[in-house]
Amino acid sequence: MIDLRYWFSPKVLPTVFEDADQYAERSVPLETGGMLMGYWTPQGPVVIMATVSGPKAVHNRTTFVSDGNHDEAEAARIYEESGRIHTYLGDWHSHPGGSGQLSKLDKDCMATISEHQPSRCPRPLSVIVRGPVSPGEWVVCVWLLDEGRFSVLQPDERMVA
Repeated sequence: MIDLRYWFSPKVLPTVFEDADQYAERSVPLETGGMLMGYWTPQGPVVIMATVSGPKAVHNRTTFVSDGNHDEAEAARIYEESGRIHTYLGDWHSHPGGSGQLSKLDKDCMATISEHQPSRCPRPLSVIVRGPVSPGEWVVCVWLLDEGRFSVLQPDERMVA
């Protein structure tokens, strides 16, 4: 198993999901999400930032649809401001009261991202923030799609909002 501390920059780990899990907590019982931004190393991706959804995102109890125009503009801004280093690595979304498993829709979304040339993300990550398992406590599950195979990189890492 890959150590979550490697996948999320050690400097950033304590804060990368601070806003995301608090955002998920405020959105209960609806799903919410955002993008993962960072860069790849020979050992794997390093997530530097998790964004939140745009104003036209659709939030339901069992689905979340991102605001594509907002996300594209945000990804371009982050890419430029980082000196063209931080790129789109995938998405995160919440499963309030649900599991850390990928749904069929989650898998289809990751497959679409991997095949969509403009995303430049042939190996997308998907982070599912599930919970709360207790007040303010969420569990993070990290998934990777690589060459058509879905792999869990980090099952059930507890994060406190």
